[in-house]
Amino acid sequence: MNTLELAKKYLDVFFNTQAFDSLYEIFDEALDFKGPFLQSNSAKAYIESLKAAPWESCEYEIREEYENSNSACITYLFSKGRKCTLMSQQFWGRNGKIHKIRLIFNAADIT
Repeated sequence: MNTLELAKKYLDVFFNTQAFDSLYEIFDEALDFKGPFLQSNSAKAYIESLKAAPWESCEYEIREEYENSNSACITYLFSKGRKCTLMSQQFWGRNGKIHKIRLIFNAADIT
């Protein structure tokens, strides 16, 4: 899978299936994740945080996506109840796995 396909698989797990253990297949062990609410330096830590506090009843609608040789970006409208915001995630791939994710959004829109 290329980086964009890996990113879409991640979003499907996050928003639809919540089969978080399956993310071990697509994340590098040393996953570097940074977002407004969480920072993590390992796939295990990030996946465990998802299991501990999964987002419930939320949806997304992809607005734009692109990729280049080793990275991809997906911008989507995130909604949970009456709250919604535009989010963007940048993904970097290496050796067929995601090794870095940056999540960007205005946290005030959903808190």
